[in-house]
Amino acid sequence: MRAFLFSIAVASLAACGQPQSTVPQTPPQQGDTMDPVELEIAIGRYGAMQSQVEGLTEEVGSIADLPDEFAQRRDLARKLREEVWRYNFQRSHLCAEGYLTASTCGAAFAPVWLDEPADAEITHETLVERAIEVGGVVMPLWNAVCEDAGSRVPEAERMSVCPME
Repeated sequence: MRAFLFSIAVASLAACGQPQSTVPQTPPQQGDTMDPVELEIAIGRYGAMQSQVEGLTEEVGSIADLPDEFAQRRDLARKLREEVWRYNFQRSHLCAEGYLTASTCGAAFAPVWLDEPADAEITHETLVERAIEVGGVVMPLWNAVCEDAGSRVPEAERMSVCPME
């Protein structure tokens, strides 16, 4: 977390005194070189850009509101892909911090369906299979983190650590 906050701080400092522009930014190209400070700034900018995208688009409607069964399944498929990305992000961050390395370090979870097109036609049965697959990686990490967190609180408070439903 410290590294993430540092990268945002570096990007913010780099932006100080810079004129604000609404001209689209262009990403670095293959073959470009960056020294470590430039690289840290670039990565921090990507985080700031992602935060701005999130803030500027939070009012966008959901296709889940549509009565179309296909649209609802497509929305669920997207949510599963997002949970995989979130899981990989959390593990990466926790591994970098040296937390529960046996559970957090290792190859990213990358099921083949993670790269399918957003408009792929998904059956209900396929969604169920995918949800079970995602649960098979998310739940063990959750259990490990909850067990560790519970071990650090008085026994009387352990029931309040990681309540579910």
